[in-house]
Amino acid sequence: MDFKCIEETKNTTKKKMEIKYTRSVTHSMKKIALVMGTIVISLGFIFLMQFSTVHEYIIKSALAFNPNSESYRAWVTNDPPPIINFYFFNWTNAKDCVVYLNCTKFKFEEVGPYSFYEIKDKVNITWHPNNTISFKFAKRYYYVNDDNNLKRLSDRITNVNPVTIVSRIKYFLKLILSNINVLINNNVVC
Repeated sequence: MDFKCIEETKNTTKKKMEIKYTRSVTHSMKKIALVMGTIVISLGFIFLMQFSTVHEYIIKSALAFNPNSESYRAWVTNDPPPIINFYFFNWTNAKDCVVYLNCTKFKFEEVGPYSFYEIKDKVNITWHPNNTISFKFAKRYYYVNDDNNLKRLSDRITNVNPVTIVSRIKYFLKLILSNINVLINNNVVC
């Protein structure tokens, strides 16, 4: 029986030591939590007081526009370059109308798209003392040569030059109006 009693005494002593240890750990954890909470609240209060200054600094650093900034590099080149599609109207009976003068109606057929990458760089960038920038655009177009683009640059397209047509129409209208004016001034018209 003595053996059982000694074992119970050891277990009781062990439990008491565990309770004391647990109490001291819990007390230490409470102190650490109190200190950490005080630090976090203090930092939050300081940040709240300095929020406008910090906010202004973050905005200014993000929007800084100088040759070393990220926004400047994004502004100088358009990356990724946009793809531009061109469509044309092919004059299908041009030979009949122009060579043989044997057509009553022009026939046009839409062809395309012909896809190109548009590379638009800013060149001759000049920084002025009044915080302004002057530059010129350099545009380059590169043909998109992929499987989706069935049209090739070697396709033959006959097209009407609208500038020439408008200038000719203008010339003939001027000629007709001047002749009408001459006829009216000479009292040829009743």
